[in-house]
Amino acid sequence: MATTDALIAAGRAVIAACRRDGYLVPSPSATHPDAWTTGVIALAGVVSPEDAAAYLEGLVGIAARREDRTTPGGAGAEAAAPPLPASAAVAVAHRLPDHGRTLLARLWPGLVARHRSLLRDQDPDGNGLIRPALAAGREWMADRVVANSVFARANRDLAEAAVLLGYNPRPFEAWAQQTCDAVNRDLWDEDASCYVDPEAPSADIAGLTTLFAAIPDAGRARRMARHAEPPPHVPVSLVWLQWRGLRRYDLHDAAKRWRAAILGAADAGFPPTLCSASATEPSAATAAVVLDLLDT
Repeated sequence: MATTDALIAAGRAVIAACRRDGYLVPSPSATHPDAWTTGVIALAGVVSPEDAAAYLEGLVGIAARREDRTTPGGAGAEAAAPPLPASAAVAVAHRLPDHGRTLLARLWPGLVARHRSLLRDQDPDGNGLIRPALAAGREWMADRVVANSVFARANRDLAEAAVLLGYNPRPFEAWAQQTCDAVNRDLWDEDASCYVDPEAPSADIAGLTTLFAAIPDAGRARRMARHAEPPPHVPVSLVWLQWRGLRRYDLHDAAKRWRAAILGAADAGFPPTLCSASATEPSAATAAVVLDLLDT
């Protein structure tokens, strides 16, 4: 494995190659930003909080201009993307003590509109579980365990943002709790000792993402982590969210396995997934989470 200094230098070079005028793109050859990559990079804290704030503002502005009210959920992969930018916005605001509330105030209308549209378009039954559209090349986004874990955490973070802005946090707390209750009720598989979306293309990839949102109790968390291994077919950045959840629950042995897998991907050139070591170009999101791990 490359030295820590070499990995840090390489990771920073990937991020630099993905900078555009006012935003970041997923890979050096990409031309447009996406919500997942921007959210990961801002949440990881590997760029300055001022830059992260600018990237988030640009992303929310683009999303508002692209909003398509005639098609449920909007269009394409962005409609399927779990709403990570809300969590990233709160994290960035805390790193901007003098301007954090100003940032949240500017982002607030777009973030709330995005969450309302998810509830309107992707939870037609009103039971708390959003059902993302299947986007080609991003099948993992259609997994309801992944989507609802990120959604629950994002709504908790919106509640925190509401408090900081002097708004009522209860609607967002209620959204989060409804989703957590639905995941526990409808997606827990007792025989598998894991949360599973039986309709997902890869039903075994997502269970530990629930730890990022603090959905399971300690007993379920231990059962999931006991024999689990990092999922190879999802973004390395999603494996990183699972790693954060494992640390939240003090599941240190599993967290070490997840960390080793992520750093192994870095040594393979920052591919987008753990199994894509032959990828032709690096992933900005993978570079961001590796830099976060090396600073932890």
